[in-house]
Amino acid sequence: MKSFVRIVIILICILTWSDSYCQQYGLGFYGNEVVSDHRTSLILGNSEKICPKESYTLSFQLKFRPNVAGDFGYVFRMIDSQKNNFDLVYNGQFQFIYKDQKLELDFAIDSAKLRNQWNDFKIHFDEDIWVEINGKAVKKSKSGLPNKFTCFKIYFGACDFKSLETKDVLPVNIKDIRISVGNTLLHAWDLRVLKGNLVKDQITGNTDFAVNPNWIYNDYYSWRLINEFNSKGAVGVTSDEMAQNLIFTGSPKSFNYEVKSGVFNERPTENINLVLGDMSLHLKSSENSGIMRLNEKQVFILDKTNPVVPNTDKVTEYWQHNLYVYPMDTAVVGIAGYGMYKYKNSFQKYSFITQKWSDIKFTGDIPDPRYLAGFGSVANRTKSYLIGGYGSSTGDQLLKPGNYYDMFEIDWIENKIVRKYELPLSDSPYVFAKDLIINPKNETFYGFTFNQINFNSSLQLIQGSLNKPEFEKFALPIPFNFQDTRTEVRLFYNDIQKELLCVILEFNQDNNSTDVKIYSLLTPPNKLLAENTNGEKITDKKWSILILIPVLILLFWYLRKRKLQVKPLTTSLNKLEIEAPVVERITFLDSEKGNFEMCDQKTDKIRFFGGFEVINKEGEDITGHFTPLLKEMFLYLILNSIRWGKGLNSSKLDEMFWSDKDKASARNNRSVNIIKLKNLLSNVNGIEISKSSGNWKIEFDSKLIFIDYAVYRQIVSNKKVINNQDIKCLTEIVQRGVFLPNQEFEWLDDFKSEISNNIIDAYLHYAEHLDIHSNAEEIIEIANNILLFDPVDETAMILKCKALHTLGKHSIAKSTFEKFVKEYEILYAEKFDKSFQEVVDNNH
Repeated sequence: MKSFVRIVIILICILTWSDSYCQQYGLGFYGNEVVSDHRTSLILGNSEKICPKESYTLSFQLKFRPNVAGDFGYVFRMIDSQKNNFDLVYNGQFQFIYKDQKLELDFAIDSAKLRNQWNDFKIHFDEDIWVEINGKAVKKSKSGLPNKFTCFKIYFGACDFKSLETKDVLPVNIKDIRISVGNTLLHAWDLRVLKGNLVKDQITGNTDFAVNPNWIYNDYYSWRLINEFNSKGAVGVTSDEMAQNLIFTGSPKSFNYEVKSGVFNERPTENINLVLGDMSLHLKSSENSGIMRLNEKQVFILDKTNPVVPNTDKVTEYWQHNLYVYPMDTAVVGIAGYGMYKYKNSFQKYSFITQKWSDIKFTGDIPDPRYLAGFGSVANRTKSYLIGGYGSSTGDQLLKPGNYYDMFEIDWIENKIVRKYELPLSDSPYVFAKDLIINPKNETFYGFTFNQINFNSSLQLIQGSLNKPEFEKFALPIPFNFQDTRTEVRLFYNDIQKELLCVILEFNQDNNSTDVKIYSLLTPPNKLLAENTNGEKITDKKWSILILIPVLILLFWYLRKRKLQVKPLTTSLNKLEIEAPVVERITFLDSEKGNFEMCDQKTDKIRFFGGFEVINKEGEDITGHFTPLLKEMFLYLILNSIRWGKGLNSSKLDEMFWSDKDKASARNNRSVNIIKLKNLLSNVNGIEISKSSGNWKIEFDSKLIFIDYAVYRQIVSNKKVINNQDIKCLTEIVQRGVFLPNQEFEWLDDFKSEISNNIIDAYLHYAEHLDIHSNAEEIIEIANNILLFDPVDETAMILKCKALHTLGKHSIAKSTFEKFVKEYEILYAEKFDKSFQEVVDNNH
């Protein structure tokens, strides 16, 4: 019955709060980066003081605001009825202050965690004061406060309380503020607010308020116009690889827009003459932009010295076409388009190596002629996706044109196209903006839809599936005027600042100029709401109870039935039309040497790098079926089984997970949860929990299941003979991310430390045998992977700077060095003792 009650509670949470877990929300505090009058304050307990009356806990989630300097100031100031203050401040570390005395409660948190994740703060007021961060007790005072602050107001950020004013505000994001006594929640402010100054206590209903609020929800919900300007003539836009810079090409000037700083860098380009239909592109390998003029079969590379694009009076036959660049920038392809009353479905390729044009002949499902389609590629550019558009099966504009809602997968290796699905018809027609942002991990994409029938249209951001005919709307739409061939909409993703960038180009024929607007939206975006709210809950739960009743009936019937019945336990890339260097880079998965057979990821897989993930034999992600306890148990068992090659006895498990229970109760809990784990793993090939040796152990067959931690262990087990194929396999694993980034268990720290050291050692040992001149790009990739695990690894930084310097990328090398120096000084509180010149001249 206890299990039933727990499941009921979980279901209520899922049905009433499921949307909230996907939302980005909280309050961003403007701090010392703005003038004092504009700094943020959140005042709780203003209308009615907070009076817990006994031992209590204050908790909240905190994260440093990204890209904001000035990590100094107040997190909060509590003020009691006698005007005593109890403060939490930050100046390189967190410090508590009572009245004018520093308490022995200072503690530090890794700067990467403060900037990259939400951190759970819990401050327990009891006989003593003790602090818990991310589930771990970090500090305890020698004695509690004299009056324990049992009746008070809280000022987060700035404080204007008379005689206790402060304007030193730490620029952070805060959410989910709670005050509780034991398991009883007395106050709760989640700060899930869209606009306004009012904040409601979800427990008492009291209304509090914020001053100069920066509601985080809105940063992920409303597109922000970050710049707009007008430029003479037609303008083209593209971006560098990470979309840190938007590159605008035009005449008599072109612009490089630095997204982070908002700075425009102008350059004269009198010899560039763009016309409507010209398409901008970016080449990562040379860091040059270019222009494709598909109508005249010309591609112009815009070098830094004297870029030239000649004028033309020919009317293009290719408006609103899509563009694809081959891996390693060896060729570029113009896709579909419209012109001269004809829709196209051709794939026209220009090779930078042969300097010749050719039509690519695909097999499979060839799309009908169209334009206004969405197009995007996966990171390595071996596959692309094309969706929607407007056209006709014959290509003739007069013969039954209409909207398309089909999705195609384009395989550039096999030259094959597969039609994945067709979206259902909508009440209103829509087409897609040029770009799709592909997320292969989640098998989803971001894109813009809009109604092409209306002049006064709007761009709606959607997240769609790569495999299923479904999508959801996110964020508020962007109003814009659609003028067919005179309008261009681009969508980019800035991977550094984790934001989407929308650029709208509107060509004005009367004065021969282009209006440019640039918008940004932080990711992951929040879902589009049915109605806007003002200071109240953003989620709508009015149907939750009606849904819950039949679910509970079915659940109760299932649990009753289960008591009577125990469930039995069950245990070719060389076809790519690019030159040899590209083939070599992407064919290693077919190699029979080294560890690449292990890296061939089967349908069944368990991943730990980049996040815990379990995929079963049907290809379904079942990670969400692991409760927090089952997840930790499984991680504890499998990591110890692989690392030490032996299992764990029952008493060890009982001590780890049920130390607070008596022997019989611990044994019962262990048995129940082992059965649950076995049931979960029964649908995954090649893995099981055994006790054949007397100890509990995870056993698996590497021919049937891919486990990245096991493959990693085999690669690093003998660093002295590690080869090129091993390194590529290791890179494939670690490029997903660090090891179990969101799991914080005390026993896991040793695993994480060992893994970081082993990976760094393996890469450095391998790099010792590489020539800096002939292997510069590979060395950069190796250095990047090392820095993923240790951002201040000096050897990796030197390798990367020297390799970039060798390739002639001096400015990137310099910025890499400067970033390292800054992080080094923050971490070690001292300056790095080498200059940039000493680093690039280093012979080791």
